[in-house]
Amino acid sequence: RIKEYENAHKLYEKFINEFAETVRFDEALNLEFEIGFKFITGAKRSLWGLYILPAVDFGIQIVRKTLDKYPYAKPSEVYHLKLADYLFSKGRYDESLEQYESFVRTYPQSQSVPLAKYRIARSYIMDYQGSDYEITPLLDAKRAVQELLERHPDTQIRPEAENLRDEIVNRQAERDFKVGIFYSKTGKPQAARIYF
Repeated sequence: RIKEYENAHKLYEKFINEFAETVRFDEALNLEFEIGFKFITGAKRSLWGLYILPAVDFGIQIVRKTLDKYPYAKPSEVYHLKLADYLFSKGRYDESLEQYESFVRTYPQSQSVPLAKYRIARSYIMDYQGSDYEITPLLDAKRAVQELLERHPDTQIRPEAENLRDEIVNRQAERDFKVGIFYSKTGKPQAARIYF
């Protein structure tokens, strides 16, 4: 029941901290992750006995804390990627980027690494604000997608990665063209020539 998630969290957290060597550990850990995602996806916390407080950040805290303590436990790989995907879907790109990069470092042999690397590049792209702003996210996206294509040439998401690479090149060309126009208008033809 919804109102029991907070109490269940306390009990599962206690269990996994005290009985990590038992046969029920993975089951309890999986349930702790599920409780975290119940809060993330809408379960409320109580205030004076009323279940009215949004608890997204509380759910994220549960999942992150559990991942930090038990990164190599059986259920952790799936929930690590699930958390990163959730953060990306909600436009929290800095946080999703952090989680995707952590996933790649923690599970370098995972079959989901190419997907995580693709989403790293997408996170950078989403952080890019356009040709009038800082180019660093665009360059980081370019580096990330290039690394993906070089290190995982046979990945199933290669077509999407190649399309993303083309999108990055087009955005970079658009930016260079606009900078060239700016320098041309401000009487700096040599700088404009470089960008053109």
